Amino acid sequence: MPLQLISGPVVEPVSLPEAKAHLRVDIPDDDALITALIVAARMHAETVTRRALIAQSWKLVLDSFPGPTLIGIPWGKPFTLPGHAIILEKSQ
Repeated sequence: MPLQLISGPVVEPVSLPEAKAHLRVDIPDDDALITALIVAARMHAETVTRRALIAQSWKLVLDSFPGPTLIGIPWGKPFTLPGHAIILEKSQ
């Protein structure tokens, strides 16, 4: 099962007034479009970098511990990485 978003960011990294100032837009006609573009830009940056730019809650459920089974490993052998690692797709 892939990562599931539990709660997304409360704010965006760039506010609407900041974006409008940068774009030199004074009228509110395009506020919805500019807001959607801010969200899309954040989501694209998070996908490319595999990092959350703003605090978010994610859930990862695994059927079993990843990697080779621990059954059959002789006593005293170390727990190995990356074979037994849980790789997180996103980080903050």
